[in-house]
Amino acid sequence: MGFLGRLAGVFFSPAKTTRTIAEKPVWLDACIILLIVIVGFTCLVIPHARMLDQAGKPFWPNQLICALFLTHLYFLGFVVSSLVLLIAGRLVSGGGHYTQVFSLFVYASFIDKILGNAVRLFLFSPDTSAFKAATSIARFFPHPDENGFISALSVQIDFFQIWLFAVIGIGLAAIFKMDVKKAMCVSYGFWLFKSVINAVLIQLGMSLFG
Repeated sequence: MGFLGRLAGVFFSPAKTTRTIAEKPVWLDACIILLIVIVGFTCLVIPHARMLDQAGKPFWPNQLICALFLTHLYFLGFVVSSLVLLIAGRLVSGGGHYTQVFSLFVYASFIDKILGNAVRLFLFSPDTSAFKAATSIARFFPHPDENGFISALSVQIDFFQIWLFAVIGIGLAAIFKMDVKKAMCVSYGFWLFKSVINAVLIQLGMSLFG
């Protein structure tokens, strides 16, 4: 199965595709394309970010530098997330190796970073708040307190993130040869942990720089 087959399979046949990834983990081409998409999306939305709005729209070189920096953070997140999932999977079932989990995480991330970002970009406009452009439950809050922990946590409860970690759960079952229910517990347990950490960091960033 080639790159395009795996990409389509993540969306339409995740069980078969994640088994293929577990048997033959490849990630370089997918990771490069994913990071390019993240850079492009970030460049598009940076001019309307809260802090940049206060200082005026930046020139495009500054946007690109900022986008590249944020993309490096995303990549670091992929690396660390895959490591945590590997440790959790081995604690529950044993077996598996890092390349398998990292490949799975990269391909599953297309759900959120390509399809999810495309939907967010469609919802976004210069006069729309980040909360209203979100694909999480935050968009349904009538008057969100953007500096509050609950609002920061609500952004993490995102439809595409839920979908992403469902596919990761299916993939973990194939990698670690474990029951799908156990694999889903590992996947969504990590998602919950990550969501709380992200909400704390968002709130901290808002309080320091907002």
